[in-house]
Amino acid sequence: MHLDLPKVSIGVPVFNGEAYLRESLDSIVSQTFTNFEVIISDNASSDKSAEICKEFGDKDNRIKFFQQPENIGGWPNFKFVLKQARGEYFMWSAADDIRSLDFVELNYNFLASNSDYIASTCPNRFGINNKNVSFALKESDEYRRFEIFFDHCWSSHGIFYSLTRTNILRDCSLLNNNPVFFGIDWAVDIFLASKGKINLTEMGYTLFNTDEGESKRADHYKRVRNSKIEIFLPFYELSLFVIKLSKPMNFFKKIKVINILLKLNIEVIYSRLKTKLKNLLIYFNLL
Repeated sequence: MHLDLPKVSIGVPVFNGEAYLRESLDSIVSQTFTNFEVIISDNASSDKSAEICKEFGDKDNRIKFFQQPENIGGWPNFKFVLKQARGEYFMWSAADDIRSLDFVELNYNFLASNSDYIASTCPNRFGINNKNVSFALKESDEYRRFEIFFDHCWSSHGIFYSLTRTNILRDCSLLNNNPVFFGIDWAVDIFLASKGKINLTEMGYTLFNTDEGESKRADHYKRVRNSKIEIFLPFYELSLFVIKLSKPMNFFKKIKVINILLKLNIEVIYSRLKTKLKNLLIYFNLL
């Protein structure tokens, strides 16, 4: 690796993120670890996001700003910033994520000293209540890492937005031309878990402002649905991907993985039916 290349690349995909964007970028450019590049891709925002990004780019030559002429989609924008990365380590940072100023330093130092780990993250805080929801995947057994992930999958932001080894992340087939599907971020997490252990530091934090992002759109599920079977198995594509990753496991562990996935699909179907029934009762003034 050339000496003039940054050690860390930080990819910031942006779409209409002006509410938190300035604070988010402040927390990045003010990191105590300074040998990094920031790759920002504005996805044809209609608010002041591009203006804010340009302002930061004019002040800091570590920032590379790209403005998409039209909206290329959320997941393609995530892939775009990774494609531009030159660093040995990479992390995504959403436009509404606020990180402690030692986030990169803590996780870089850990990964540089622990070659058996492929990613590292800090404790997570969600929303204004600052509730910590964090977990690590430090187990040597791959199945146990899968099992623990799905025990915490609904609050697994920290894994997806961890500092990772760039070459390993780029090996994920989902970062090629595969179509987006429901739970694709979880699929990336499970891919990482299949490759090695994931650390959680004691210090530092990431604050996730969870009212923003593609997944919060009311039509998100319909937009990423690829086939009718996903009406009955919402995580169909995710399940196929995870089952494929579990092939090296023994027979009994494979069955356990399938059972976990079946339960996950059933939970989502039950939750949606429950919500639809409640809305129907409200509509007819029965609730």
